[in-house]
Amino acid sequence: MDAAVTALHAPAVRAVLYPFRLILAPLFATTSHDWLRAAWPAFAIVVVHGVWVLRTDTAFEEAAAENAARRARAMAARTHGGRVTPARIGTRRRFRLPLAPQGGPVPAFIWKNTLALGRTIATRTLIAMAIVLATVVFLARALAPDEHTAAGLVTRMALALCALLVVTGPMWVRNDLRLDLMQLEVLRSYPVRGATVVRAELGASLVILGGLQLVLVLLAYAIVPAGESLGMKLPVLSLSDRTALLLVTVVVLPVASALGLLVQNAGALLFPAWMRLGLSRPGGIEAIGQSILTMFGSVVALGLLGSVPAVIGGVLAVLAVSRFGLWGALPGVVVGALLVVVELWWITAWLGRIFERTESVGEAGADAARY
Repeated sequence: MDAAVTALHAPAVRAVLYPFRLILAPLFATTSHDWLRAAWPAFAIVVVHGVWVLRTDTAFEEAAAENAARRARAMAARTHGGRVTPARIGTRRRFRLPLAPQGGPVPAFIWKNTLALGRTIATRTLIAMAIVLATVVFLARALAPDEHTAAGLVTRMALALCALLVVTGPMWVRNDLRLDLMQLEVLRSYPVRGATVVRAELGASLVILGGLQLVLVLLAYAIVPAGESLGMKLPVLSLSDRTALLLVTVVVLPVASALGLLVQNAGALLFPAWMRLGLSRPGGIEAIGQSILTMFGSVVALGLLGSVPAVIGGVLAVLAVSRFGLWGALPGVVVGALLVVVELWWITAWLGRIFERTESVGEAGADAARY
């Protein structure tokens, strides 16, 4: 870190980073006079940047038009006998999954939405996530080489990422109604009950999200060093206790993720104008504010849905743990999970009836998806 700070203060690096220092200078002003003196260079840079962006946009449009004309000329040149041979600029292998020719509608929906996720997620996104994760592991290991073993560090990071997926995963994994509502007419044409459609759409996202969480939990369970605590204030667990926690986690994670996905899909069906539909990625301050409000409403709804199962299951688990150890938490967790399943079944049946009465997502929802 000292070497990095020294490098950042080298003359050549300071010269390159000088415009960025001017941009950030008003944030560190301690008086009004200092702020006014630092604000006008930052404002000037913003104005110059705006002019550059507008000119770049024009140049991009001209380059796109020129490229389209060049491709049209190349296609015409390869036309022979009324048959056009498309240019082989580059082929991308399509993501495929086998599907039996006969079966129920739920596996078909899961198959369809899994293919959609596999074909819409960019390979560079996965590579970037892997690079970021590896970089974080390397830096954490370099900054604290003696605090934990490498296996213990990877275990903690896997559990932290798993917890992050429980909270934010339902907003990231979107191969469900949020992706398919833009094709509502096609969904309505299927000879399938509305409740079945809603449950199948939830199941498609839950398979992906639950699979990722299960892999992370099993990884943490497999590589956690013997005799090492999972946290600075947690006791060292035996193999039996770790196995009990593994089973409890395997029950809790999909249930919590299912509730989160239920809230997101219910919002897409009931309030399509407030949810991001399709593959669009809205931007701007309006989209940020709308996302904050949507997230706040989702957290409130998730808390209301999970409060009763969490209280009942938690009380049973605490009473059993005090007598039987960590294995006593499993029955209480199972009871809470069953209550959540009942909630899911009842709410999806209600959403199914709403889905059957929905003719379109409305102009507001369509505009929000195109925005």
